[in-house]
Amino acid sequence: MEEQKKQFHPSIHYFRGLSILFIVAAHCWSVLIFMSNDFSLPDDLRHLFHIIETLFHGSTIYFAMISGLLYSLVLRDKSYKVFLKGKARNVLAPYVLSAFYYLFLWHFVGQLNLPEDMGVKEFIFGFSFVILTGQMAPHMWYIPIIMILFLLTPLLYRVSEMKKPYLIIIILLLPLVISRVWPMFSPANIVYFAAPYLAGIMIGKNLESAFAWISERSNALLVISILFSVLYFTLFTYDIKDVSWGFLTVNAQETVTYIIRISLALVIFRYLYIHVKRVPKVINLLANHSFAIYFLHMIVIQLMIYMYRAYEINLDSAMNTFLAGLLIFVSSIIISTGLSWIIQKIAGKKSRLIIGA
Repeated sequence: MEEQKKQFHPSIHYFRGLSILFIVAAHCWSVLIFMSNDFSLPDDLRHLFHIIETLFHGSTIYFAMISGLLYSLVLRDKSYKVFLKGKARNVLAPYVLSAFYYLFLWHFVGQLNLPEDMGVKEFIFGFSFVILTGQMAPHMWYIPIIMILFLLTPLLYRVSEMKKPYLIIIILLLPLVISRVWPMFSPANIVYFAAPYLAGIMIGKNLESAFAWISERSNALLVISILFSVLYFTLFTYDIKDVSWGFLTVNAQETVTYIIRISLALVIFRYLYIHVKRVPKVINLLANHSFAIYFLHMIVIQLMIYMYRAYEINLDSAMNTFLAGLLIFVSSIIISTGLSWIIQKIAGKKSRLIIGA
């Protein structure tokens, strides 16, 4: 989700292309399951939902780490003013514009339930509130969080340069006891995603030594990701969520998610850094349009689900739901990428203001 101005890093570009696939996959089946069942989880779909969540939930952690990596490797020589101006143009502007896409979508599907006596001032206030808190669509919560982290980047970079690593270790471990909150905006989310962002900054500024450290532990990290994936599935199966640690109440599922995604990110990125010299065309296309795909894919998902419901397509089994979700996944990637490509061709460089690509 970042521009590449000075250097091209195939491994990061590849990682970004994969990450957007993981993020879209996390939404396709889960949104389908809940929207098709009055926002409840039927017993016969629990295993499918648990598997999808185990594989893909929390994949925005990858995006946060990529942002940190690219800051260290590409953007840190820019002035703070230029850095933030770029983020306002390439992140904030398309985010605000995308809110209007979703406003139209909710109106089109009849989910825009505004009070009849709502005036212009009340509408502007309410619209501004959902933009500031990322509540226009189920996945938009991430943009206000990453924008705050961009604002905090000089501070986090200074932390990464500390000779004594105590504060670094604390920030990296805080997501174990401060859980991500969804769907509302929460300072806890800033803390949760500051950790992978800081990790990306640190890896980017010490690339060779970081990968030497990861290489020595790659097998252990892979085993950790697998074992905690099993634990995550178990937590879901037995509906174990909130766990008390002394005076803290922690969402155990989000704690385990953080461990899984960080360990997997390190393993995947190390592998790509060592082995990838040229990014395949399909992955390159996805990476180039990843930000636009992020903004647009939920529109495609929602419209396809409404199409399923309109044509009374049978989703009464796990296999049918899986296949329907797979079609949504492929379609949302293709349509979002296609729309982004068309807008890019029409608007040229100004397309970044519209869709971020």
